[in-house]
Amino acid sequence: MKTPPKLLVCLLALGLFVGACGSDEPQAPAYKTFTSDEGKFSAQFPGTPKRDARTESAGDIDLNLVHFSVDNGDEAISVSFIDYPDAVSTQDPKLLLDSIAEGAASAADGTIQGAKSTLKSKTPTTVDGHEAIDFEVEIDERDLVARAILVGARMYLLQVVSEPEVTSTSYDKLTSTFKLI
Repeated sequence: MKTPPKLLVCLLALGLFVGACGSDEPQAPAYKTFTSDEGKFSAQFPGTPKRDARTESAGDIDLNLVHFSVDNGDEAISVSFIDYPDAVSTQDPKLLLDSIAEGAASAADGTIQGAKSTLKSKTPTTVDGHEAIDFEVEIDERDLVARAILVGARMYLLQVVSEPEVTSTSYDKLTSTFKLI
């Protein structure tokens, strides 16, 4: 069952650049609560998130990745989820989550041609009693701050990708308003 976590890391790296950052005029958008019945979560976003879904194959397993994101110019804010086979829920969640954080930087190096990335930090945590990990990755000219949460066989990924000079509270806002429903 090692393939799905590797696939999630690759999907994470590919998803980092969905909604590329780079506007010269930062805006102060109003935060609104967004609820996804299919994702079974709610969170506040600085605008209405765009939904993107795709199916990826990991060997003989098809995995559906659903991604909700808002790009407000200097940063992109998103919540994604992927459902693994039920066997994932029998694995050690701390090891699985640690591999997500560790693999994020190496996946970016290997997947995005020419990208240089560094895992800056990782901190185990919990969300509503579920194992989670917070991590930061520096990727070329951008910073990624993320939280991966394992709920049974579903992995949630909350992330903010921004320019290094951007000072923002978006990650704190996203993680403090994220609720499982």
